[in-house]
Amino acid sequence: MKHHMWTLPFFLLALVQSKDSSDLHCCFAPRERPVVLACDQYENDLITQVPFAYFGAVPFDQRVCGADADDGRKNFTGVHIQRHLQSTCAGQRSCEVQWSDFEHLCESCTELLVRWICKSDAERPSVPLTSASFGPLRASGNQLLDSEGNPVRLHGVNWPGMHITHVPSGLDRTPLESLVLRIKSLGFNMVRLTWDVNTVRSNPVVSKRLVAANPRLIGKRALDVMEEVFKSFEAVGLHVWLDNHMLDTDWCCNDDDCNGLWFNAHHTEEDWLDAWRRVAELSRPYKVVVAAGLKNEIRAMTTGKSWGSGAFCNASFFDRGHLENIGNFTAATWSSGPASLQWRTAAERAGRMILEVNPNLLISVGGLDYSSDLREFKELPNLPKEKLVLEAHSYSWQTVTKVVDVALPGQFVGPEPGQSSPANKSQAVQTCNTLGDMCGGVTCTGMDHCYARKGLQDGEPLRGAIPAKGHFSQIKRFKSDRSDFAERTDAWWGFLVKQDLVPVVLTEFGMAQDWHNDPTASLWFTQLSEYMAGAKDGGLDWMYWSLIGEQEGGTSRHAGQTETFGVLNHCNTAAAAASHLDAIQNLMAKRRLLV
Repeated sequence: MKHHMWTLPFFLLALVQSKDSSDLHCCFAPRERPVVLACDQYENDLITQVPFAYFGAVPFDQRVCGADADDGRKNFTGVHIQRHLQSTCAGQRSCEVQWSDFEHLCESCTELLVRWICKSDAERPSVPLTSASFGPLRASGNQLLDSEGNPVRLHGVNWPGMHITHVPSGLDRTPLESLVLRIKSLGFNMVRLTWDVNTVRSNPVVSKRLVAANPRLIGKRALDVMEEVFKSFEAVGLHVWLDNHMLDTDWCCNDDDCNGLWFNAHHTEEDWLDAWRRVAELSRPYKVVVAAGLKNEIRAMTTGKSWGSGAFCNASFFDRGHLENIGNFTAATWSSGPASLQWRTAAERAGRMILEVNPNLLISVGGLDYSSDLREFKELPNLPKEKLVLEAHSYSWQTVTKVVDVALPGQFVGPEPGQSSPANKSQAVQTCNTLGDMCGGVTCTGMDHCYARKGLQDGEPLRGAIPAKGHFSQIKRFKSDRSDFAERTDAWWGFLVKQDLVPVVLTEFGMAQDWHNDPTASLWFTQLSEYMAGAKDGGLDWMYWSLIGEQEGGTSRHAGQTETFGVLNHCNTAAAAASHLDAIQNLMAKRRLLV
């Protein structure tokens, strides 16, 4: 947001500063697209007032909706446009604000801060919509069934934030009930709600700024806010897929963030189990909470600084004996190697404990290597079959898979690094990429001892890899033109669905709002969409990443900046890009459960 000044009328300031004022809808909108103010979640609702609208520059930490929103603004530069928006938007259900209406007042200003009040904010009923009471979901073959045995189709969205700031994103500028209704109005019937172990176990009082548009949440602790979210979901019949996204409170995910396993130097496995015990207990009264995603994106751990800027991760902490010859690299396995690194047994321990606390939940187990590798999961975890679901993820950049204790065959002969002599990993990968489809991947015995390898060309996921203690390999998932996308996806995880073994839910996939301008992303989305539609009767169940169109911070992130994968605009009132939302909604089946 960013020199002309005129003063807001006193009575409007008094309204904003009143401790008893209704919830305020807020928007911190960058100068990109038209701004949409909306009060369209209830029949006959409308905008009653626009108490504040400022075109200029407001420091991020002072972009506050609510009681003290105007404190300390004496030195801000910009122009108040409250009168304009009041006359333009009051009395309407939704109001599209065009930058051209006021940008001539301040050529250097780039952002708009606006707050508005809806008629329903003062009249909102305790239960906005009649919500059906659904029993627990259960698994049968590759299908999810409701309590009456009917097949369901989940088309959901990820709502992150709690694993970054202790509170779901967007509550600083949107009343909770309005945001939940917005999710439902877009056609989603499931929300994957992310959280981290540190937040759950420390249960801090949430920042006033982060819930400023929800006065009743000010002063509450993180788990109190989580429960209020459950209540709002239950009121409108939206369902919740709990997701332990991180151990530490931070953005996810990278190889060197020390959060790729279910324990790290800050949090033991018992801490992880204890956090799940608390969340399972909290969720038990709410029938709309249907699943427990045990740990997001199990992945390899490498020594370094996350995204080049985060905390230092020392991967040697995770070495449990089977990778002593591999410097600065370790990873979990499914059911081999050291017991402490076997994901299957850890998932079994967590799943059994959660079901003891809340028997209504599905237990959802994610694949290895960022939930992209489920080759070994045909050996299902020892959990009740009707309670078991597996998770897969898909993104355009997931073109290789990292595995431990295996080596690729077929060394290349030649003078280039990574062929006849060892090279560091980045050099070997570059050589492999130059060789194109001739190269199956890279095999290493250390980060500086890697070779480009041919592998096999028969379409097998591991391209002829053999067991080799003290090695790790990075294997290409697809041909360079991705013409084998469906065949390879079957091999990595789709076979579990097509052989009717277990439900597999695509709990993450996503692309930028302008993905159609990126040939790689466009090809990936086309291929994935076709795969999702044909993988099983009714199509795959899925949850898009992500809901909110504004970043919350964390390593590599900048609070207040646009989240380009987000469905919603900065105001949480409409789609950030209509074509982006259209592409997502086209994946929704006509037959819908839980609506």
